[in-house]
Amino acid sequence: MKKAVIVLVCALVLGGSAGALLYIKSLPPRPVYYTFKNAKESFTSDIAGSKKHVAFTPYLKISGKGHDRELEKSESIILSAILFSIRGKTEDELSNNAVVRALSDEILLSLSEHMETGFIEAVLFSRFFIA
Repeated sequence: MKKAVIVLVCALVLGGSAGALLYIKSLPPRPVYYTFKNAKESFTSDIAGSKKHVAFTPYLKISGKGHDRELEKSESIILSAILFSIRGKTEDELSNNAVVRALSDEILLSLSEHMETGFIEAVLFSRFFIA
């Protein structure tokens, strides 16, 4: 009787462990974010047709790991594309959330002319404000 109980408990533990492993493997991979080495503080840029500035901290959402070296080598190209895209926007455009969200696609299109961008899913901003 004791052996049957021990076998049953072991089977339940192994079955539960296998189920948990299958569940974890079925989850989508966690997104990977790349932070620019120079982005310890916000970047600032002029706004087209305004005396105001926009301050922001950019991040890249990338697919998978292992792209750090390529991104580090391309940081100046990426940051230039970001700044160029933002500088071309007016204060009214930068105050519109939809335009700021569309900036990601515009920046990715600009970057694709200069580098391989297939692993970059989005350009994101934090601390995006006009002063």
